[in-house]
Amino acid sequence: MHSSNHIIKFADDTTVVGLISKNDKSAYREEVQRLTAWCKANNLSLNVEKMKEMVVEHRDFTWSLNTSSITKKAQQHLYFLRRLRKAHLPPLILTTFYRGTIESVLSSCITAWFGNCTVSDSKTLQWIVRTAEKIIGVSLPSIMNIYSTSCIHKANSNVGCTLEKKEGFWSELDEVMESITTGERVVIGADFNGHGEGNTGDEEVMGMFGVKERNLEGQIIVYFAKRMDMAVVNTYFQKREEHRVTYKIGGRNTQIDYTLLY
Repeated sequence: MHSSNHIIKFADDTTVVGLISKNDKSAYREEVQRLTAWCKANNLSLNVEKMKEMVVEHRDFTWSLNTSSITKKAQQHLYFLRRLRKAHLPPLILTTFYRGTIESVLSSCITAWFGNCTVSDSKTLQWIVRTAEKIIGVSLPSIMNIYSTSCIHKANSNVGCTLEKKEGFWSELDEVMESITTGERVVIGADFNGHGEGNTGDEEVMGMFGVKERNLEGQIIVYFAKRMDMAVVNTYFQKREEHRVTYKIGGRNTQIDYTLLY
C-alpha cells in the first residue's frame, strides 16, 4: 500500500482514503484497482450502486458566502415583519413570526458554521436581530445567545428527556398561554429543571437572586417569560440560599422550581 493511502474497515463497509497532491491521482487509483482485484479473487461482489467518491479540498475558506445567503433570506422576512407591525399586530404574534421565519433561518446548522465566522459576518447577522427587535419592540436573544443555546442543545440532547419532548412541552405551554383571554391573571408553578443566577439583560422578567450558573433549561424559562410577558417572581426576593434551594443531590444545591406570574 502506498504511504499516502489508507483503508478503513467497519463491519461490511470499506473506505479507501488517499492523499492527492499536485493533482497526482495515480497512487489512489492504483489502490482502488487493487481492492477491486482482491474482491474479485476472493469471490466478493462490490455493490457499485452504493459506492460513493468524496473529494475534500484542504484550503483556507470563510463562511462569508453562507452568511450572505442567510442574511438575504432573513432580510426578505424582515419586510413581512414590518408589514405585520403596520397592521398593529401585538408583540407576541410578531415574536412568534420572528422565531418561525427569521430566527429559524439564522440558527439553521449554526453550530457548524458560526464559530468560524469573521467579526464582520457576526455583526451582519446581529444587525438582523437588532432590526427585528426595533420592529417588534421587545428584547430578543442575540446571535451569540442563539449559537450558545444551540450548542448546549446539541450537548444535552441525550441527557434526561429528549430534546423533542422538551420542545413539545414548551410548544404546548405556548398554546395554553395564547388561549388565555386578556385581563386574566396566570400563575405557573412547576419543576422546570432549570437554574440560573443573575439577570443581566433580562431584568424585565427575572430577578438577580437565582442559584448557580444558568443552564439551558434556565435560559429557556427566560425566553418563555419574555415571549409571554411574565416574570419569574421567586428570583426577585433576597433570601438565604437554604430557602432558595429546591433540589439537593451529592452535595450539590440548586433551584429548579419556579413561579411565573402573568
